[in-house]
Amino acid sequence: MKVYQVMIVQLPKYYVGKGVMYMTKSKTTKRAFSLILALLLVVLYIPYNSYAATDFYRWDGTNNTSGESVKLSPNRNLGTQLFRVREYVGGSLTGPIIEAYCIDTDTIIKSDRNYEVDFLENVNYFSNANAEKIRAIIFGSYPKVTLSSIQTLIGESGLTIKEAISGTQLAVWHFANGSDPKPSEYDSSASSSNKRIKKLYDYLLGLPGIVSPELAEIITTGPALSIDGNDIVIEFSYTTNGVNNLNGSPVALSYTTSLIGFTEVSNTVGNTTTVELRKDKYTVDAPFSFSIEVLGNQTLSDAFIFTPVGGRSESQTLVSSGFTTEENLSKILEGNLQNLLGSIQVNKSFTDESDTEVTFNLYYNETLIDSSTTVNQTVTFENLVPGNYYLEEVTPEGYESSIDSMLKVVVVEGEITKVDVVNTLVTTEPSTEPSTEPSTEPSTEPSTE
Repeated sequence: MKVYQVMIVQLPKYYVGKGVMYMTKSKTTKRAFSLILALLLVVLYIPYNSYAATDFYRWDGTNNTSGESVKLSPNRNLGTQLFRVREYVGGSLTGPIIEAYCIDTDTIIKSDRNYEVDFLENVNYFSNANAEKIRAIIFGSYPKVTLSSIQTLIGESGLTIKEAISGTQLAVWHFANGSDPKPSEYDSSASSSNKRIKKLYDYLLGLPGIVSPELAEIITTGPALSIDGNDIVIEFSYTTNGVNNLNGSPVALSYTTSLIGFTEVSNTVGNTTTVELRKDKYTVDAPFSFSIEVLGNQTLSDAFIFTPVGGRSESQTLVSSGFTTEENLSKILEGNLQNLLGSIQVNKSFTDESDTEVTFNLYYNETLIDSSTTVNQTVTFENLVPGNYYLEEVTPEGYESSIDSMLKVVVVEGEITKVDVVNTLVTTEPSTEPSTEPSTEPSTEPSTE
């Protein structure tokens, strides 16, 4: 059984589809993620909206969710709060509210400054390792995690929202700029509120870093084409190297194909699905080229940094409480069933170089399937499924053919079977027998009677 490996066409890693442009990070992470962000306000659970990388954002200046005041070493008092950020279009704030923590401790936030969105790893404010720690803090605390869940995690049922905001902000500052809470304010003699804040702070610092979510790649094998008895068989498999990063669940994949009339047998082991498509080879019709598209949908979520246009000194740098996006994945496989088909090439000639037309008929299962006429030229019957065929020449009058009246021709997959046909002129030789001699016998004597 012959097996053919045919061309695989993969969509480029950088492409635009359904309004989403995928790109690779400029630093060492080299992870692809959409810069047209689908925003999900975690607290309100409103539907996400799409924003372009060129959009601007602003702090709305009002109604922030405040935390407790904190004290940093050596002796600084700072307020904490979740800042409300919205898209800024045509001079107006629009779209859902995005809640964000501070990155800086020494810059005042201004409501008239524009912000752009970037990856945590793309700014030079801190190391990639610290970016991963900040991401873990954003996803491991309030408001991404509910207050009741945080209370359970740290064993403090009295933890308030204000304290949760303060503990989270302190943890972000630790990795963003090296600021730490003043020890004497958060030790065993501290107030109950500060003890709870410190306990959350220590818990968040201990979380393992989270790498930037990675856009999954669809991995395929095949399609491999073969003949099995009377069946054409197409086999391929698909899997993915990525997961939905919030819960680690596998990315669900499916496929569509341009092939018609094939029966399917599929088997999934782990996250890899193998598909076998079959069809009677005698029922295959053009077009012989085909495509298979493997599709998937991946849920990715990340924390992003809001950087002020004009530089860090223009306004407070912020980090979002999380974006969620749905990314469409696709990979196209292409093949051609002609790799499994064969052909018959008839090379026709006359011994006397006659220009007489000759017709060839091709039969399969006693049925005439094709006919072609030529004059001392080549005739080709193409796209024939492997099997036994019969070639008939309608021999011109006065000629003899070099082949039988119904010549059996075996077609082999992927090959050209050649048949040479020579017509020889049949000539009639003149007779060498003498003609009848006139009689020498005298004619009958006239009667004398």
